[in-house]
Amino acid sequence: MLRRYGKSAEGILGVRQNFFDENAAALALATSQAKIYVSQPRRTYCKLCDQQLPERPDFIKLSIPYVSCPRCGQLNGMHEDTDAFCEAVYLDDSYAIYYGSADSERYQYRTNAIYRPKVDFLSDVLAADGVQANTLRHADFGSGSGYFVGALLDAGIDRCTGLDVSPAQIEFANRMVPGNRSKLIDLNETVSTIRELDADVISMIGVLEHLQTPRAVLGAIRDNPRLQYLFLCVPLYGLCVFFEMIFPHIHPRHLVTDHTHLFTKTSLTWMESAYRLTRRGEWWFGSDMLDLYRAVLVTLSEQEGTRGMTDQWVQRMRPLIDPMQLAIDQQHLASEVHVVFRIER
Repeated sequence: MLRRYGKSAEGILGVRQNFFDENAAALALATSQAKIYVSQPRRTYCKLCDQQLPERPDFIKLSIPYVSCPRCGQLNGMHEDTDAFCEAVYLDDSYAIYYGSADSERYQYRTNAIYRPKVDFLSDVLAADGVQANTLRHADFGSGSGYFVGALLDAGIDRCTGLDVSPAQIEFANRMVPGNRSKLIDLNETVSTIRELDADVISMIGVLEHLQTPRAVLGAIRDNPRLQYLFLCVPLYGLCVFFEMIFPHIHPRHLVTDHTHLFTKTSLTWMESAYRLTRRGEWWFGSDMLDLYRAVLVTLSEQEGTRGMTDQWVQRMRPLIDPMQLAIDQQHLASEVHVVFRIER
């Protein structure tokens, strides 16, 4: 199995400036969505393994209670992501704002800095497993604004398609990536679409945590005889969660309403066993130190008595982000992980 740790934060710093500049607006949106979420029925069974959950939460963020599953270790938001909730969040045009870039130059920068390394990792894992990425058919499920599809094309992998439920993001993706490769699917046809997908590789980059029925989706992937590989990037119950809990006035990147559950090292292992997946590659890197850097910088800049410290914070902390993050990644405590699974039948 191919295993990697760490990635420079410089590329992501270039595309996340809005997280610094628009903290108040982003926090207000997350707070309003949280009100929708907590108005839904309580969740009583684990989102991933269907084990009955404890009744008392481990902690509460933005009024949302969270609890860890006693069987698989998945961190669950303790309300259901109902049809009404999913439509209010994912089909709202404001959701697409944080995932789009306004012009082709910024779009290409984000594609190169964030998504091309993911394609290169996938290609390396497939090559180590004896297949070439450009000989396979790729379907990027939850493709959003089309960045991963664009990166696949840039890497010479032209048998690729994107699928998403957001009309705004599909329209934007097809403006930015030639060939009208991104297709709109119905939110209520997620499982049937995957079951009938004609592809060799299905990728879900920051998607599985958003899906209403992840167990049914994973079952459809397992039962589709055409699919050979699953490429996931999922958020983890990493150190960033603790940082988000101690900075209440900073927009949280992980404990937000559309992340109704977070993975752990143990829950990924449970999923691998339950759905006949064999891990062929994993890349552990997160943004925990970047999140801490942002939280402190925004907090300092918003208070009159500490604004004069911001330059010193940047000078002292910026060079430390990558080496500190690498230490976290190597201990499997990062905010996310990329995993390539071979689907066994």
